[in-house]
Amino acid sequence: MTKMKILVIFLCLLYVLPTNSKRLTPRENKILKANCGRYVEGFISLSGKRKETSEEWKALYGKEVSIGEAPWAVSLTMKKRTLSGERVEDQFVQHGTGTLISPWHIVTAAHLVGITEDPLPNCETGELNDAKFLRDFKDFVAFVNVTCAVPEMCKDLRRGDQFKAFAVESLYIRKGYVGEGCENRESFNDIAVFELKEPIEFSRNIFPVCLPSKAKTPVMGAKGYKLYGYGRDPSDKALESGKLKTLVGTVTECSDEFPYEGVFCTAAENRGLACDGDSGSGVVRTSETRNVEELVGVLSAGASCPELYDAHLLQRKHRRTLTQETDLLIDVSSHLEFFCKCCGICTK
Repeated sequence: MTKMKILVIFLCLLYVLPTNSKRLTPRENKILKANCGRYVEGFISLSGKRKETSEEWKALYGKEVSIGEAPWAVSLTMKKRTLSGERVEDQFVQHGTGTLISPWHIVTAAHLVGITEDPLPNCETGELNDAKFLRDFKDFVAFVNVTCAVPEMCKDLRRGDQFKAFAVESLYIRKGYVGEGCENRESFNDIAVFELKEPIEFSRNIFPVCLPSKAKTPVMGAKGYKLYGYGRDPSDKALESGKLKTLVGTVTECSDEFPYEGVFCTAAENRGLACDGDSGSGVVRTSETRNVEELVGVLSAGASCPELYDAHLLQRKHRRTLTQETDLLIDVSSHLEFFCKCCGICTK
C-alpha cells in the first residue's frame, strides 16, 4: 500500500491507481473519433444522441486566449490545505494544465503527481519498488471553459468565467516514469491521465481534442504547434500567473540530448517559453489528413522562464539578439497504446 492507501497495480504499460474505471466501450470510442477535434453541433456526450440547438499561453510572451478558443484546455488545481493539513472548502491552488481527450479523461504530465527521490524507484527498469507518489491524485480538481486557473484570479480580473469543479477519481501513469531523481530520465514517459468522477458535457466551448491516428515522429522545422497553458508570464504586469495563454512554435533541435525516444522540442515564434504552471500543457496541431485538432505533445520541461525574461530585458537594453530557448515535449503519438489500454481511447 502507498501512503495514499491505494493499491498500485503493475501492468506492462502503466501504473494504475483506479477506483471505478470509466474506460470507453468500443462504441463510445467510435463516436469520440468521429466527433473530436472540432465543434460538432449537438454533440454533448458519447451516448450517440444529439442535443437540439439553435447555435449556428503558461507562457512567457504568450497571447491571451478567450473563452472557446481552446475548448480542450483544462486548469488542473489542487485543493488548498491549511498548515495542519486540513482541506479548505472551495479554495484551490494553481498547479498545472491538462487537455481533454474524452468526457472522462484529461492528459497531463506525470510529474504533476511526482515520485519520491528518497527512496528512489529503480531508474533502470522503471519499477517503483519502495518509492511513493508525492501527491494524492484525489486532491486534484479540474476546471474547463475558463480563462483563469482558479476562481480568485478571474474575480481579481473582473472576468465572469463560470467555474465548476470536476473531481478526479482515478489516475493512470505510463509505466517507466521514475520522477526527477533519476539522472537523464526525468522526462522519460512523463505522461499521465486523470479520470474524472463525472463526465464533462460538451458544447461549442468545450470539446475534446483528437489523438493522433498513428505514431509519427515530428518533422524538424514543422510549424503550427500551439501550446495552451495557465502558467506564469513574467512579462504580464496585470497578472503574472494563471491566465490561459498560447504560444505557437516550430519543431527544432533540443537544447540537450536525451538517451531515450518519445520526446521532441519546439521553439516559440516570438522567442517565448512555457513557464511555471504550464506543466502538462497540451500542444495541438491541425491534422494533416482531417480538418481536426490533434494533441501531438505534452509539456514536460524547459528552461527557467524568469531567468530567460531577465536575460531578454538586458538584451533589449543593449539591443542584442534575444536568446531562444526550447520547450521539451512528450510525443503523444508514442503512447497511443497506453491511451487505448487505460482509457479505451483507441485510434486503430
